[in-house]
Amino acid sequence: MFLEGTILFRGAARKMAPKYPLFYAYLAVVLAVDLARYSVLRFQPSAWTTFYWSTQLLSVFVGYAVILEILKQALDPYRGAERVCRYLVLGVFAAVFAFVGFRSIAGSNWSPAATTLEFERDLRAVQVLVLMAILFVIFYFRIAIGRNLKGIILGYGLFIGMSVMNLALRSYVGIRFDAIWELVMSYSYVASLVVWTVALWTYQPNPGVDSSPRSGPDYDGLASSTRGALDAMRSHLGRGARS
Repeated sequence: MFLEGTILFRGAARKMAPKYPLFYAYLAVVLAVDLARYSVLRFQPSAWTTFYWSTQLLSVFVGYAVILEILKQALDPYRGAERVCRYLVLGVFAAVFAFVGFRSIAGSNWSPAATTLEFERDLRAVQVLVLMAILFVIFYFRIAIGRNLKGIILGYGLFIGMSVMNLALRSYVGIRFDAIWELVMSYSYVASLVVWTVALWTYQPNPGVDSSPRSGPDYDGLASSTRGALDAMRSHLGRGARS
């Protein structure tokens, strides 16, 4: 909570929060959730389990704000490609939400913890795939990004990568993995916060884009390639869900 507060304070003091509004909004929500959890654990420990699982879904949902922030910042000079990516990301999110929700309601052994874990695993997996697609576009078209955005990508990539790995192991091993799962998740999130603190200490935006026709990626190529990559990913997820 100290690191979260430090990043938010620094962002406000250096006027970076308006530059990355979705990221700082995500961090503010997470800090509020952490403060609420700490209060419940300290003053009403009997309600901790129920409160934790009910707020965990909120933490997962607002994580998509970071993905959308990365999309917006990386593809800002290419508004058409950014808009296509944004709609596809939201569409994939809605599809996973609807599929897992329907399966949970239709199931006979529904429980908040099991449903939340299933939601989190699937939604985090989608976040990893989308982030990989964004990185592919960035590297393939050699889009220049600044230190701030690099830090946001590295920190969130570390966190969701460890999340997916741990959630998969927990689903396979079961409750015996809980102690290790909580430890690894806590340390991986702290590591992400350290990365964000360093990367966002000062404002270092993306380099300007040269508008000459001989430099930079072709706009039509960027838009069509991005659309194709994310359409293929959505199709693959759809086949996996049906199976």
